[in-house]
Amino acid sequence: MEQRMTSDLMEALQRGPERAALQQVEEFQQEVLKERDSFERLCQEAQALNEGGRGDGSETRVSAQLQSQSQALLRRAKEKLRCVQVSLQETLGYEEALQSSRLWLSSVTERLHLLNSTTGSKEALESRLAAVQ
Repeated sequence: MEQRMTSDLMEALQRGPERAALQQVEEFQQEVLKERDSFERLCQEAQALNEGGRGDGSETRVSAQLQSQSQALLRRAKEKLRCVQVSLQETLGYEEALQSSRLWLSSVTERLHLLNSTTGSKEALESRLAAVQ
């Protein structure tokens, strides 16, 4: 399960969209949460068997071990989810900064084109110069 989470996450990140990666990690976390419930029921059943004298105690140890591993997996999934969320926020911030830079660059390019033009009356040239400044 953990290997699948890592490979799915890497595949999604290589495709580019962090949102897809975020969705995959969220889905995986939900899957782990469902499994956690199953492990809890398993532990309860093992405890009931042990208390009823139908087991030798090994089922309780094994179920507790499985539950512990499930909890560790859930913690790792939460951490991966947090990392992907942070990555998505950073990416959105970078995209916003990039868009802002593009708009600024476009504006500067437009002003430079106005400066390079020397045709027209003195008043028109002075007004262009004032607009650029």
